[in-house]
This record gives sequence, C-alpha cells and structure tokens, in this order.
Amino acid sequence: METLKVLVVDDEQGMRYGIRRALRNYMVELTDVDSQIAYQVSEADSGETGLIAIRESQPDILLLDYKLGGITGLDVLNALKEEGREVLTVMITAFASLQTAIQATKSGAFDFIAKPFTPDELKETICKATIHLVSQRQARKLAQEKRQVRFEFIRVLGHELKAPLAAIEGYLDIMKEHGAGDELSDYDEMFDRCMNRVQGMRKLILDLLDMTRVESGEKRRELIELDVCEIARLALDTVRPEADKRGIRISIDGDESVARHKHRFIAIDRNPDT
Repeated sequence: METLKVLVVDDEQGMRYGIRRALRNYMVELTDVDSQIAYQVSEADSGETGLIAIRESQPDILLLDYKLGGITGLDVLNALKEEGREVLTVMITAFASLQTAIQATKSGAFDFIAKPFTPDELKETICKATIHLVSQRQARKLAQEKRQVRFEFIRVLGHELKAPLAAIEGYLDIMKEHGAGDELSDYDEMFDRCMNRVQGMRKLILDLLDMTRVESGEKRRELIELDVCEIARLALDTVRPEADKRGIRISIDGDESVARHKHRFIAIDRNPDT
C-alpha cells in the first residue's frame, strides 16, 4: 500500500477538520498498477504557512483554498510556478465561477471543487487526482526505463562492434605482412572472414535501426530459423586472429545433432535497403 501526502491550505478550521476526517480511512484501489492508495493529511491555515509547508515537505496533492486571509490561492500557485515546484493542486473555494476556474487552471491547478461539497464529492475529486498523479508517475518511470534500455543497448552495441573490428584489423595485418604467403589465393579465407565480420557489424547497426522502429511503433515480426552451431562458429572466427597471436587454439566441441538443430527466435523484419 502506498500513502500520498495531502496538504490542505484553508483559513477555515472546520473545513480543514472536515477534509481530514473524510480522508482518514479513505483508500483508492488502482487495479491497473495493482496498488492501494491511502492518504496522510496535513494542514496550513494561510497561504504563507502553506508555502512553507510545501517547501519543507513536498506534498503529493494540494487542496488549496482560493480566498485566504493573506495571499490568495492563486498567489500560492504563481509562487510555486516561479520556484519550479510541481504539486498536483485542487482549488477549493466558495467563489465558484468560470473565471475563477480558468484563472486557477492557467496558474497550474489540476481541478476545481466548489464549497460547500460533500465527503463523497471530495473523495471523487481526490480519486481523480490520484489516478492522474499515479499515471504521470508511471509514464515517467516507463520513460526512464526506456532511456535505460536504449543506453544499455547502445553500450552493448559499442562493445560488440569492437570484436569484429579487431578481427578485421588482425586479418589485414596478416595480409599486409604477407604472413600467409605470397599467393593471393592463400588469403581467400581471410577475405571471406573479413566479409563475414563486416556483415555482422552491418547487422548490429540494423539492430539499432530496428530499435528506433520499435520505439516509434513501426515494427513487424516474423519467426526465422537460426543455426546455433553456425552462430558459434562465427563467434570463434571473430576472436581467432587475436587467439592465433597469443598461441591459443580454439574450436567447437559438439556432436553433429547440434549442428542440425534449429531454434526459433523472434526477429524484426528489416528493409534491406535501409
């Protein structure tokens, strides 16, 4: 269960008491996020003390009286805007009018409730504010997770590009020094391996483009067959030049059935001209 902090700023003690009592045991069930929301209510009897309370303990929901003894509720909203503080605000006032609602909305209020209101009307307004607040937080959380996934993907992509580049560099060094002999045909296999590494890098770049398509909603998927043994062979070819330099022998140890076995994976459909 999650508890949201509610700050009531009203110069009428009876109004503050009534709101506290109405929300004392009130809970909102949010089935979409599998959560129950309860409320912890605090009070301020003026706009000035309300601003101090907001600065000291950031509330989640602000119930703000329009007409206060000192500065008005709109003054409080404008001060919060100038300070860059975002508090979901519901304006409460006995001076209900369209102009007041417009002014409050322009100043950043989420909703508007007119005095006198019943406990059920208050709860309905609080429920709507809670749903909006939780939805906003979930959206920010998803956006942060999306940025993190993109960062991790690009980090892994950069790491994975190093291996084929190193393999190509190793083969080119051998070719430059004529390490395999003076016949051009002696280098055919190295050339083929270089081309395989280039194709692997091209696939990684296409994967990055695919990620942008997934994020934009433009994606198509199809099932394809992958030979896991062939993937292992390509991986060994990538590190073989460096291994040869260090006198390390690498090979695949697996029975023939593994080479024939096919595994199904989900793959993104690509435009080869991209």
